[in-house]
Amino acid sequence: MSALSAATVRRARPGRPRHIPETATTKSPREQILEAAVRLFTGKGFAGTSTREIADAVGIRQASLYYHFAGKDEILTELLGMTVRPSHDKVDRIIAATPAEDAEGLATALYLLALVDIGTLAEVPHNIGMLARMPDVVTAANGEVFAGFRLDYREIAAAYADFGGRLSQVNGLVVSADGLATMLIQQVEAVITLRTDGVLGRP
Repeated sequence: MSALSAATVRRARPGRPRHIPETATTKSPREQILEAAVRLFTGKGFAGTSTREIADAVGIRQASLYYHFAGKDEILTELLGMTVRPSHDKVDRIIAATPAEDAEGLATALYLLALVDIGTLAEVPHNIGMLARMPDVVTAANGEVFAGFRLDYREIAAAYADFGGRLSQVNGLVVSADGLATMLIQQVEAVITLRTDGVLGRP
């Protein structure tokens, strides 16, 4: 090999992801990284986990992890997004299909939103929903990198407030819409505690 071609090969290598060892899993490298990260975040804490530890848990070089994610914040943002995205993606359709002053329609809309939320929190792997409750994650989530997650969460909360508030008015009740939304979300997020306590099947 000439000196020129050897130099070309050396320049081509940086930035390419290292091959992830073959395993029985059919999950993509990104999915394996996310799975390893959530295990470590929930076990050691977000602040106490390094990208090197995540890479080691997957069986790749730390540099290869950065091929898939810019860093730990981006991994956390993706994980948090998994807990709100399914509900957020359906909110507009539920709102559009809900009559303004029909008690049965409002109750159905509220039920559907809660059902999607509960299903998401019950099925996400490794009880990802508990991440949003961890103090070091809450602190980190105040940064701009998590603006998308916070916006999605607020829009879901607003939908609970809207459906619940209108349903209360139709039924002649005087209830704070925001307070009702908080209560409903707390009821839905009880799924996280049930999974932590081992009441639900998935850990």
